[in-house]
Amino acid sequence: MANEIILAMADLRDVTAFAAENAADALEIFERSHPSDTVLGMRSTPRGRLRAGAGA
Repeated sequence: MANEIILAMADLRDVTAFAAENAADALEIFERSHPSDTVLGMRSTPRGRLRAGAGA
């Protein structure tokens, strides 16, 4: 059984910001390596799918 970790809202915001910043860096590296890659055969790039999921 896993131990429960309790985080305050400020901690959750910090963790989310860290994850978003690192995802952006990883996405940039991926796009340079695979510029024409599409997600699951769709006509969108990974960045486009992230934007769509974010409502942007």
